[in-house]
Amino acid sequence: MRIGINGMLLWGDFSGVEVAIDRLVGALARVDTENEYVLYVSRDFTGTSPRCANWSVRRAEVLSCNRLARISWEQGRLPKLAARDKLDVLHAPGYLAPLRCRAPVVLTVYDLFALTQPALSRPANALHYRVALPRSIRRAARVIVPSYFVYEEVRTRLRVPADRMTVIPLGVEGVFQPVCDRELLLTVRRKHQLPERFLLFVGNLEPKKNLPRLLQAFARASQAVRGEITLVLAGKPAWGRQNLPALVEELGLRDHVRFLRYVPSPDLPALYTLAEAFVFPSLCEGFGLPALEAMACGTPVVASGTTALGEVVGDAAERVDPESVDSIAQGVLNVLRLPDRRAELVTRGLRRAADFTWDRTAKETIGVYRHAAREAR
Repeated sequence: MRIGINGMLLWGDFSGVEVAIDRLVGALARVDTENEYVLYVSRDFTGTSPRCANWSVRRAEVLSCNRLARISWEQGRLPKLAARDKLDVLHAPGYLAPLRCRAPVVLTVYDLFALTQPALSRPANALHYRVALPRSIRRAARVIVPSYFVYEEVRTRLRVPADRMTVIPLGVEGVFQPVCDRELLLTVRRKHQLPERFLLFVGNLEPKKNLPRLLQAFARASQAVRGEITLVLAGKPAWGRQNLPALVEELGLRDHVRFLRYVPSPDLPALYTLAEAFVFPSLCEGFGLPALEAMACGTPVVASGTTALGEVVGDAAERVDPESVDSIAQGVLNVLRLPDRRAELVTRGLRRAADFTWDRTAKETIGVYRHAAREAR
């Protein structure tokens, strides 16, 4: 087969969907030497180009940071390139697909929150996805989703036949494991000026991450333990975060909350390892990769038990109600004050994270490519 992958989202600092696409490309390059691949990227591409004989990289003339230019290129130019490159399958791994393409399209949809909870999405995304996402899904030969939660939402809300969808969980990179190198831990602690004891959140600072309730829960938990502990929020400032600093002041947490902004991937395993616990009380997730990364590093996790997060973490996390400040605070206290519970979560988390690998994700994705190509003949 000759497979094309739309990598136009691979620019800037990666998080969420960009991480998923980049890691899938790397895993496909590792596990598949039989098929040919064409990776379509933009002029501002910041991913890693596979250095394999069966991979080609086509760099577009547009900048992906220009959203309108990228969308126009994906709908107009990409189908022509797919025909020119004689693709057997085109994979659109970022929600939206060309609406007119001769090659069968495999589409990855990570969640439907722009449709189901538009208030938690960037307004431009909610508007665009409300129009384009259902059309992309109807156009696709096959749809990949990362969890059964998303599978059910797509099936019921958009009435997509079950035999057109495949659940393929995301993976955890092998670099995410407990860091034992004391020098490396010290280097990362100094680089980011980390306190001795801290709780950690990693993710974009946006409304769906439920950060106001996390701050309120942290204020209650930190008073209860009566110890010096800091909440560290690591992630890119995103839309809707403007009230967080004011809330920190209002709760009297100025000296107990740190905003780290974006943390480079190489620093994350040490960051997770250094944390007392990882807290992720998100209101909505289609998967929840940071929780698994923390588990793989031996860090106890406090996470929402709703949407896809409950499905992904299973019984390996302290599951909380994301809409209850009391529930989040109690989850944090359980991890901080109960040594047996903490040890249990570490053991279960390491075991749980080991079930999710990018190589498995890639192999199952290749299976979907085969089905799509075979059905198009």
